[in-house]
Amino acid sequence: IEELKEDIRMVEQKLEDLEVIFDIAQRSKRVESLEEEIARADFWKDDVRSKAVIRELKDSKAVVDPFAKIADEFKDLKDIISIATPEDAASLTHFHNDLTALKQKLDTLEFNSLLGGEADRNNAIMTVTAGAGGTESCDWA
Repeated sequence: IEELKEDIRMVEQKLEDLEVIFDIAQRSKRVESLEEEIARADFWKDDVRSKAVIRELKDSKAVVDPFAKIADEFKDLKDIISIATPEDAASLTHFHNDLTALKQKLDTLEFNSLLGGEADRNNAIMTVTAGAGGTESCDWA
């Protein structure tokens, strides 16, 4: 159970760090603001502006919504684990598996968010060629 508690502390710290890094509070406010703008009657009159607002809303929600879902799952799991006893061996194994899955979701969110810039969704063409180094360099290229 101590290992589980240590994992909880680690996930909790990572959630706090990501909340600051991704500025979740500010993004949430921006999502609300954009949703209010979309709800206005004259929103669709300016096609260029409406597309830009929708794109910004989509990009912000791509970070805020998964983060909120993961944070809620973590809170629920933390509450359940806090009342577990060492005698609940099967449950503790299940909780450990759930926490591992939650860590994986958090890592995926972090990775996807780090690649969430404007140019990050574009394709890239890359060429790898062997330089000086003989036959071994050709093996790597």
